[in-house]
Amino acid sequence: MKQAKVNLDGAALSLLHPLVSGATTLALRCREAHWNVKGPNFGPLHELFGDFYDFMNDWADTLAERVVQQGGAAWALDSYTGPGLIGDEKFLLENIAIAGNSLATIVHTTIPKLGDDETSKDVLIEFGRELEKWVWKIEAHLMEFKRLGEAKPETEVAEETIAGPVKGTGRFLTEGEIRAAAQTPTKDFSAIVTARSILVKSASGHIYAFDENVMPISKAKDPSEQDEAQRWLQENFNEVLGD
Repeated sequence: MKQAKVNLDGAALSLLHPLVSGATTLALRCREAHWNVKGPNFGPLHELFGDFYDFMNDWADTLAERVVQQGGAAWALDSYTGPGLIGDEKFLLENIAIAGNSLATIVHTTIPKLGDDETSKDVLIEFGRELEKWVWKIEAHLMEFKRLGEAKPETEVAEETIAGPVKGTGRFLTEGEIRAAAQTPTKDFSAIVTARSILVKSASGHIYAFDENVMPISKAKDPSEQDEAQRWLQENFNEVLGD
């Protein structure tokens, strides 16, 4: 699309410079997240951060070209501090979401200040709309991460310090109660409810964690037994939850 030239003055051009720098900075942060992500969600997050980097890199280029077309000079960064984004999956998602929301705010506050430069306004409106979609994707992954309660490995799931309340009783399970439930022999399966999950203990001593939709949230030592535990829980779901 050919962009019209409106001979922006220095003050108007100065409004676009922070967007070029902000877009470049966010692109680099996405690149760092793409490089440094580790954990059980590596595959989808590695791809997500890589795709967001490509999006931001393209828009940094578009915004810089717009500045030059209007008679200004573009530069990539005002400042950039290291060592960059290094942390767990939640840390990376949170920081990319914060940076994306911050840049989206700058975009929307800049648009009405551009006066008669309707072309630059249109460019920023499109950029802001697409940027908000990407931030929404990042935040959706973050919400899912939080929804699953950052599920602990199966070896740790029965060691909650505080693990209640038990639905239908109004009281909290203690760590001791969970340990006792995990160690007491039962026929087939038994279940206890924690704040994070429904724990099902098998007669063989394995513990499996399920969410409120009876979906597994911990790695199974015995997948076939987990399937049996899931079927048992679905059949006894209301009784387990105290409905």
